[in-house]
Amino acid sequence: MRFAGEFDPQYMHLDEKKANQGRFNGIIASGIQTLAISFKLWVEEGIYGDDVIAGTHMNNIKFLKPVYPGDELHIPVEVIN
Repeated sequence: MRFAGEFDPQYMHLDEKKANQGRFNGIIASGIQTLAISFKLWVEEGIYGDDVIAGTHMNNIKFLKPVYPGDELHIPVEVIN
């Protein structure tokens, strides 16, 4: 909620009462936050090597399902040279 409050202040991330009545039936994480965390983890794992030049272009990013509090995420990634 701290992230959403600063970077993605939509009701489904911040207002539990309104979120419970919305299309997701509850508070969900910001897709932008999940993308940023995923990128951080890929960099920390060394997937990009020492010279990180990624981020200049990304294709096919889709938010298929909402992320609810307590969810465990698994993010596949493919780096094409």
